[in-house]
Amino acid sequence: MSDIGKPMIKFIDESQSNEPSSIGSLTGLIKNITGACKEIAGLVTRGGINDLNGVAGSENIQGEAQKKLDIISNDVMVRHLSSSGHLAAMLSEEVEGIIRMPSGVPKGDYLVAFDSIIIPVMNKFRPDIILVSCGFDAHKDDPLASSD
Repeated sequence: MSDIGKPMIKFIDESQSNEPSSIGSLTGLIKNITGACKEIAGLVTRGGINDLNGVAGSENIQGEAQKKLDIISNDVMVRHLSSSGHLAAMLSEEVEGIIRMPSGVPKGDYLVAFDSIIIPVMNKFRPDIILVSCGFDAHKDDPLASSD
């Protein structure tokens, strides 16, 4: 059966079940990011109605004027990801420094960095989800991964 048209989370869950060494933390992180993106998409759709468009009157760490939806999107991402147990920390251009996980939350293996670029992309294309790959670790049996 073809995987074309299959929901991403279903595809990941099925693929993960075929890999005995998989512990599911990346799948859990992707599910958390998906939930945050869905909430942000809803906020973007209702931005005009709820007065969420326009400048907030503050600046981000790069000295740029912060948009209301940039700040709200940042807050949504932090809320969805900070208690997941999948992350070691987060970075955002909306907040200076490292966003640490709350005390009592297990520290995960991943670092998430997000930027306000998501809002203009979502406004223009209205995607269901945006994934950005920043590289990957090769499989232990991959002959091309050898440093010899």
